[in-house]
Amino acid sequence: MSQTPNKLQKIYYFDFWFMIASASTLILAGMVLGPLIIPDISTLWFIAVGVGLLPWAFFNRYLSNQTHPKAPLFGINVTGDILWVFTSIVALIFAREWLTGFGVIAVVAIAMAVGELAWLKLSNRRHISAGTTALPQSS
Repeated sequence: MSQTPNKLQKIYYFDFWFMIASASTLILAGMVLGPLIIPDISTLWFIAVGVGLLPWAFFNRYLSNQTHPKAPLFGINVTGDILWVFTSIVALIFAREWLTGFGVIAVVAIAMAVGELAWLKLSNRRHISAGTTALPQSS
């Protein structure tokens, strides 16, 4: 990037590294974390989720390179984040008995982080409309 990245680009760049860290943790530490989160589930599930997060991470990286991401891509990305939070809430409601205390904390913490990133993206959506990167002028 030859020019200074705007705030939305920085958020997407952070989200890229957050997803890489999350995916790596699930892939590399899945065998250790699995029993701590959901004792009765195969560790391959954690590895599969980690591998599944990698394309999403690189989608965030692609968007971090866009000064003004296209509205449909922005919408898909934020919708994915919101669905992650919604799915986490559903898991806490319907699968609580399968989660350990650490698992509940992990699901809540990750959902809060993803929700915060979605909120930051939405609050900086002015960068998706072509031609404006400046903050609105207040009178």
